[in-house]
Amino acid sequence: MTDVPDLPTPLAVSLAKRLHARRLDCAFSVQTLASLARVEPAMIRAIEEGAPDLDPRVVEAVGAVLGLSPRDLSTYVPRGPEDTEH
Repeated sequence: MTDVPDLPTPLAVSLAKRLHARRLDCAFSVQTLASLARVEPAMIRAIEEGAPDLDPRVVEAVGAVLGLSPRDLSTYVPRGPEDTEH
């Protein structure tokens, strides 16, 4: 068994970028967004860092505060031609 760290999936990276950009658009600090979503600030940071093992309920709560639907949250958006799923 190897000790390989969990790397962010393309979906996690896409979600991280989307939520971070939306948080900035809303002018929310990490603390403010966490308070509004009733989660710990560490969870906001984990989402924005692309953590691969997030609780979907937390992601949905954060997304709801930011005006993002569950569908918005679960859609992978490639960054460019080199970042497409096969």
